[in-house]
Amino acid sequence: MNDFTTLSQNSRKYPKLLHEISNPPKKLYARGNLALLESNCFAIVGTRANTVNAEANTRFFTRGLVSYGLTIVSGLAFGIDAIAHQETLEHGGQTIAVLGNGIDEIRPAANEWLGKSILENNGLILSEYPPGTPTQAHHFPARNRIISGLSVGTLVVEAPKKSGALITAQRAFEQSREVFVVPGALREETMQGNNHLIANDVARLVRTPEDIIAHLREQPALFLEPLIKKTREPRLTTQAQKQVFNLLSKNPNTPFDPDNVLKKTKLSIVEVSVALAYLELKGHIKNLGYGQYMCAT
Repeated sequence: MNDFTTLSQNSRKYPKLLHEISNPPKKLYARGNLALLESNCFAIVGTRANTVNAEANTRFFTRGLVSYGLTIVSGLAFGIDAIAHQETLEHGGQTIAVLGNGIDEIRPAANEWLGKSILENNGLILSEYPPGTPTQAHHFPARNRIISGLSVGTLVVEAPKKSGALITAQRAFEQSREVFVVPGALREETMQGNNHLIANDVARLVRTPEDIIAHLREQPALFLEPLIKKTREPRLTTQAQKQVFNLLSKNPNTPFDPDNVLKKTKLSIVEVSVALAYLELKGHIKNLGYGQYMCAT
């Protein structure tokens, strides 16, 4: 099998973010679209034995993050990984799968169809293991550092106490990457890992994809610059949204309260309130507190 590319650490296409971690793979073996290694990547991980609720949450967050142009990274395992890859493809997004075995075979075998679908849709499959390397248990914790290392952030959707997703979250934390987590009921076994991450200040609790995007926008790291530029192109559907956004974006350093907006736009109170709520939710403006808003520059 020769349809793969080998990337050493001094290769021009070797991912920049992986260079920053403490133990980057000496070589990467890749099949598919290498350009994705230069895109803004975000990891979504979780248990293999997911609940129905976790599946819904995975699809919700994946759709949202794809809409902001992020490349979704996961491990092609059963459960949350597979759902994240599949939802990305269904919504026209880009995804990277990182294997725990040799690059020549897609494992688990039951997900071979999904791996092929990723390649057919301009995605990418990566491994640090050369062709012929069988799957071994210790490969997966090592694989997880690559998933987090490629990504500007990691979301844990559902993880019991002994989930491999917690290893990915810990690696991301050690790599000084952002870790986000969906909160769960205190006594729900499948969410004990999530709650542990929150309780130990490893992860930030999020309720929507916009919570993640809003936080990433605040980070000064240079590697987020393309993401910031991409996500600031608002999709505005009403005249009120357009007028309010226009006003705030033309005065990026000036806080506005609803009364100011009313006077400047001549819109109704309801139109202004709804437009402000929508623009804040989408991350186009930020709420400064005390009823004041400013463009999210």
